[in-house]
Amino acid sequence: MALGCVVILLMAVTAQAPAPADTQPAPLKGEGWEFVGGMGAIRTVFVDSSRLDDREFLAKVITTLLDRWGRERPVQIDFFDDRALTPLKPPYPPESKPHHRAKFNFNPANGMMRFVRILPPLPDDPSGKRRQVEEKLPFAVAP
Repeated sequence: MALGCVVILLMAVTAQAPAPADTQPAPLKGEGWEFVGGMGAIRTVFVDSSRLDDREFLAKVITTLLDRWGRERPVQIDFFDDRALTPLKPPYPPESKPHHRAKFNFNPANGMMRFVRILPPLPDDPSGKRRQVEEKLPFAVAP
């Protein structure tokens, strides 16, 4: 009976022990970028401003994030160029909005992939709305 209690106690302690460090997921960041936060399907990522024009770099960041979360559900990845002003989750505060520089949307239900750059408003645009310009990235997201 004493042996049975020891086995049960050992199982309980083992079940509550944290996983070894080598089995914990690696932080989501790399040279020139860092996953900051998100809520629901929306993710926020800081990207060094010098890398924002590099389409292959952005495609690799997106692929890394999709590899981590999977491709079974819709996702929106919002890219910001200032780490301190990259929000953890929506809604984005007004001071973060000028630093929102691009976004990627993916919907596996219909295969939709869309990447847009978010640009300042044109000087002669009285609405003052930021522009979105769609671009193709050099990759395909397969389920």
